[in-house]
Amino acid sequence: MASFDIINAAGNAYTLAWKERPYLLRLAAFPVIIKFVSMVVLMALGLEAVSPLRSSLVLLPAYFAEGWMLAHIVRLVILEQYWPFRPSGDDEKDMAALSDRARGILSGMVVFVLIQMIITLMWTGGLAIPMEEEALAAPDLQTQLMSVAILVFMLWVFRYLWIFIPLAVNYSALDFLKDVSHPKLSLYMVGVWLICAVPGMLVMVFVSMPVLIGGDEMPAVARFIAAALHVVMQVSVNVLATAGIAYGLKDMYARQKGGS
Repeated sequence: MASFDIINAAGNAYTLAWKERPYLLRLAAFPVIIKFVSMVVLMALGLEAVSPLRSSLVLLPAYFAEGWMLAHIVRLVILEQYWPFRPSGDDEKDMAALSDRARGILSGMVVFVLIQMIITLMWTGGLAIPMEEEALAAPDLQTQLMSVAILVFMLWVFRYLWIFIPLAVNYSALDFLKDVSHPKLSLYMVGVWLICAVPGMLVMVFVSMPVLIGGDEMPAVARFIAAALHVVMQVSVNVLATAGIAYGLKDMYARQKGGS
């Protein structure tokens, strides 16, 4: 069965983030700005807590910018390619390399956006675990079973949420689906995601807490500052998680090709 070292993959992601921090900061600047502007629009229109589906439409430019960034990070991890493209001087070779890179970046970016939209549609379509006070206080058997079923489904489908990673390096989607066909691989990916995401998520909760407590009474400037910090941490979490999963898949593919 396909597998990889969870600790090694996550550790490589943190090492990459520290070693390549100037490059990653430059790469993430545009997505962070676009995402922050989108968040400000959501806050101004009051849509962030009213309509998740409309919110996702407002965030669509941010999804594209983030997908572009993550596709470049995947190519850095797996192919050791940097942005922007550095020509070698051989026009024919450079055009072929540029075409290959453009195809991978576009594929990874578009699929990432589609995944974000699908997640939003699933959430607004009723897959969210009920959060009413009655359900939290004394959930009935039906609610408990539904919650367990949703959790199992999320674990099962988790490995498919990263299909944009192989596409970003022009790896066949069908081959990827075959490689991750065993449901247990989702657990490896969840492990990497938790190690990479939990610290940042805790910071996001800490940053968001004053806004949640203060509500509308909190000054607008403070809310904007909290939103900016939230966006920075959210993008950082996605960078680390994507790099970690990419390292895991890279090691898995290399081991499979080596026949071990």
